[in-house]
Amino acid sequence: MKRKALWIAGVILLLILTYIFYPTTTVKKEIRIGMDPQDFGADLYGKDATIVAILNDIVDEMTPPFDVINLGREYLRGELTKGDIDGLIVYSAGEGQPYPGLISSGTFFPLGPILVVKKDSPILTPKEMEGKSLGIEKNSPFYLSINKLPQFHIVPSDTIWTLFDLLLTRRVDGIVLDTLPAYLYLQRTYKGELRFVLPPLTNAGIKLFVLPTPEGRKVLEIFETNVKRLAEENKIVPIFNKWGFSDFPTLNQDTK
Repeated sequence: MKRKALWIAGVILLLILTYIFYPTTTVKKEIRIGMDPQDFGADLYGKDATIVAILNDIVDEMTPPFDVINLGREYLRGELTKGDIDGLIVYSAGEGQPYPGLISSGTFFPLGPILVVKKDSPILTPKEMEGKSLGIEKNSPFYLSINKLPQFHIVPSDTIWTLFDLLLTRRVDGIVLDTLPAYLYLQRTYKGELRFVLPPLTNAGIKLFVLPTPEGRKVLEIFETNVKRLAEENKIVPIFNKWGFSDFPTLNQDTK
């Protein structure tokens, strides 16, 4: 009887020590992700509902189950800090934005600037644009940074229409504009005439943000492992195709 009591006490002590020293390594069976389907913090050119549908389908393919919680964007950071959600999906223009202090996944839905060239152009990578002429809109947020780079001959444009005209008439070797409007123009107005040069020029896009805690890092690891697995199993491209986004530059073409 005494031996049995000691054995029970030992088991209880082991459980207590496990809870004390390893409380933060457990991830919930269901991971709760906050997302504002009305406002990602970026102009989605009227494609908000389609992009939400694509994101929901991607998350639905993940294991363990991810539950997407629809929240106003102003509440996302607070709910994450309180522990009511495990992560949040938002647009990020770059490292640490828009939530300094949080850590993020790689971009799994690119929305930042991308290089576009004529379909018959010999240019296959952004690096091959060095020493070439590059058209860009003056009001582009990318203009100020790229205009300082000596390896490009910058040709500024007042409007997106003159930007495309510069490329179509071969007065520039390539143009830069954000991925989503570039995609929409290439699929409609200029289908068959122009093409993307990958990867995108920055890591701007939709990402998962988590707290820099052991739990948060575990959630991030699970999320990125899932994205990688879905890409390897060729499950992401069909989701984009399903929602009318065929040939969209999709899969983690950049770094964090």
